[in-house]
Amino acid sequence: MSALSRRLDRKLPVALFFHDPTVAGLVSGLTGSSSDSGSDHTVTKMVEGSDGRLLFMCTTQRNSIDLAKALGPGPTVYKLDVYNLQEQRLLTDHPMLDSVEAIATEFRSRMKAIQPEGPYLLAGSCEGGVIALELALQLQQAGEEVALLGQLDTPARGFFESKPALLRPIRIAKRWLYVRTRLMLGSDAHEYEWYLRIWGGIWSAVRAYYPGRLFDGDVHLFKAARTLGMADVASGWDRRVSGQVVIHKVPGGHHTWMEYPRSAAIFRAALDEIMPPVSTLSREQLVV
Repeated sequence: MSALSRRLDRKLPVALFFHDPTVAGLVSGLTGSSSDSGSDHTVTKMVEGSDGRLLFMCTTQRNSIDLAKALGPGPTVYKLDVYNLQEQRLLTDHPMLDSVEAIATEFRSRMKAIQPEGPYLLAGSCEGGVIALELALQLQQAGEEVALLGQLDTPARGFFESKPALLRPIRIAKRWLYVRTRLMLGSDAHEYEWYLRIWGGIWSAVRAYYPGRLFDGDVHLFKAARTLGMADVASGWDRRVSGQVVIHKVPGGHHTWMEYPRSAAIFRAALDEIMPPVSTLSREQLVV
């Protein structure tokens, strides 16, 4: 995408590629973006479902598609991608949104265009989990029902903290080595600065965020088995919700658990219990 941007002399969103990672898809996306600068890659449909439910997943993790597909046949799954949102704003000469509240408001307007009223099914990972929490709070404040607030191995602040504290310098050193390696391998410095600029804005907003009220209900936390020395991912969630912290243990680590079929089965079971598929509801429930 960096090479294409230089060749075509215009900045192209990386989301164009991930939206449809084929030659035909890329050509179609380039044609569409040249004729319509308002092409929206912020909210994308990952899976077309068949049971009448809609699940909105706030995440930038690429393997979230594995989890979405493994839920089928099941809900239609939409991905809300904060990186694509911020990149799209820069590409259309708008400033990046500087708070979680503003980001959630932007997602809420897009989400309600797809599903005008609740009950809503929300889930999020890392920074997306924090945005999903604020999105749920805004929906509840507007009188909407949120049936599911799922946190996909997300700490209460949205980011992991080392335990013990002596691991922090190691993480910083690893980050420095990663950056230097990219530069030595010939990565485009300008493109990488663009990437860091967007993520810097996102994480600045996440770190400054403190919810002004409690979510009215339970939070369902899908907790990965491997923690790699980090603090307990469930710590602090009891201070974010009025209900319970319901923990679902899933296999794998933070970056891999979505790829396990067992994880999808656990997520699907929790989802079915909270909101059964329309096809399984009784006649009396449908009438009500």
